Amino acid sequence: MQTLAKAYEDRAAECSSSAQQTDDPVFSRLLLMLALQWKLAAQQEAKSKDAPTSLASTQPQPLDESRSRDGEPIRHSE
Repeated sequence: MQTLAKAYEDRAAECSSSAQQTDDPVFSRLLLMLALQWKLAAQQEAKSKDAPTSLASTQPQPLDESRSRDGEPIRHSE
């Protein structure tokens, strides 16, 4: 099974290869920028594999509409 970091590296290689094959300098530059972003994503993914994370920290939490963003109860004036 391929890791996510490896998939990102593969995408970076595809972008770099395509950049070398195009005659359009603007498109080539765009592809090289995308390749860089894929490489950075691969590095970040590899780092995140080294740092333990809990499943709870990666799951979205339900919105509690009765509380403000700072966790304080919302008071409605009547």
